[in-house]
Amino acid sequence: MPSRGFHFHARQSPNQLAIAAPDGRHWSRGELWEECESLTRRAATTACREGRYPDASPPDAARLIAKALAFGAQARRNNQPGTAAIVDAYREKIESLGIQPYGDNVHFCVSPDENSDNLSWALASLHHGHALVLAAEWRPELMLRAIERYRVSTVFL
Repeated sequence: MPSRGFHFHARQSPNQLAIAAPDGRHWSRGELWEECESLTRRAATTACREGRYPDASPPDAARLIAKALAFGAQARRNNQPGTAAIVDAYREKIESLGIQPYGDNVHFCVSPDENSDNLSWALASLHHGHALVLAAEWRPELMLRAIERYRVSTVFL
């Protein structure tokens, strides 16, 4: 069964873990979606008022992911198929690895704020209904703790 996207998963189980951030904060699907909606509303308000979209720099990787999800949602609302095609391409890559939508998959993702490829993998994972554990850098002890605590099934380096 193909995934229906992050918004669908956030509505179906808003309390489920979406992101374990490097700063220790846990974002539920509902919290992450609310952040996306808030960013979308602020961007739309600013765009209307100033005639452009703001180029804000989120303070951490989790907020960057929220901003990217918000941008993707806005692009879909504005019928920009290029954005959807990028996420769909990464979802297909995930499925080519034998990882299916839904389920209890948890992905360990290193530096999505510094690596656009990792950011795309992270977004596709959320659209698949999977959780993310974010890390600012690769360290074996972090990976082992993440495997033990979150039952990590995949690593994006």
